Formats: sequence, C-alpha cells, structure tokens
Amino acid sequence: MGYDCQICIYFKNATYTGHPSSSIIVINLRNRVILIGTVLEDPEYIKFKTGNRLAKLMVSTTYIYQTKERAIKQTMKHKTIAWNDVADNIKKKLSEGLEVVVDGHLVNRVYTNKNGESKVITEIIVDSFITQAKMRFSEKRA
Repeated sequence: MGYDCQICIYFKNATYTGHPSSSIIVINLRNRVILIGTVLEDPEYIKFKTGNRLAKLMVSTTYIYQTKERAIKQTMKHKTIAWNDVADNIKKKLSEGLEVVVDGHLVNRVYTNKNGESKVITEIIVDSFITQAKMRFSEKRA
C-alpha cells in the first residue's frame, strides 16, 4: 500500500479523511507510552518569557504480580512534562489524587550536575491525557 505508518488499523465503517483510504486509521506506535495512574502532587506550571508554557507532573503507577508465596505490589513514580496547550490543560484539570491516563512518548535528556558529571534523565512528554475530575483515590481509615 505504501503508507508511511508502521501499523495501520482497519476499521470497516471508519471515516478518516486525512488518510489516503477513508477506512484506514493510522496510529504511530513507535516510542509510545500510555500510563494509567495517580497524580502524586499538584502540577508545577512555568510560563517562560518566550510565551512557552511547561507543566511538570509526577504520576504513580502500581503493578501487582503473583509469586508462589504471595502477591507483590510494585509502585513506580514517573516524571512527565507537557508543553503549551497540553500544559495549560494540565494546570486547569489535574491535581493531587486524581486518576489520569497519560498518552505520550519518551525522551532522554542529558545535563551536567553540580559536580560536573553528565547525567541522563528519561521523561515522558505528554501528548494528551484523560481524567475523571470527580474520581479521587484516598486511603480508607479504620
């Protein structure tokens, strides 16, 4: 077919005018991250003199797996950042304790610390997100 995508999904009754075939939807799955987790703290929002806006957001995810003896619960923290319109929406709609679905991609950034050592950070750039504003997670107290 000669499409530029790696994976094309065929939907029998789909309409998508941006693609050569109206029943083909292109989804780029290269370097794609989808997180479903909880916002750990209110987002940090920065507006630069250039007009660009940045939101920094920590999201925790929990993975549970079973060993022969017991279930193991593993919680991880993920550093996510968003730019401009997505950052504005994060500032307006997300706060600590909300469940969020983050769709984005990974980037590696290199910086030099105070000791002159080169460090690499992996971050998730948020392309879009979904949340339910009324859904909050809290611990039940006895």
